Amino acid sequence: MDWSDNAEQAAFRQQVRDFVRERLPAYYARKAEGAPDESWSGGWQTDRASGDAEASAAARGWAAALAERGWVAPHWPTEYGGGGLSSMEQFIFNAELTELGAPS
Repeated sequence: MDWSDNAEQAAFRQQVRDFVRERLPAYYARKAEGAPDESWSGGWQTDRASGDAEASAAARGWAAALAERGWVAPHWPTEYGGGGLSSMEQFIFNAELTELGAPS
């Protein structure tokens, strides 16, 4: 069985990579790089309610960036504000977020 991306999947994978590299707040980029003074707090949803001003600002920024694409709820239909992603696109999306250390 060939597990390689087809052309459409490869293009979507690159789109997600580019998005994360361009829009991931510095707070999360440091966490992804394994900055020794940082620890994972449980994701942007937890950080959004955090008393830490930097974490809260990063969470709001990341949520806004995801929302622009409907990727806060990537599986929801676009007419309901979601991303309308197929099952394979959801898999690629989640794999790329994980690979790049971005909170899902």
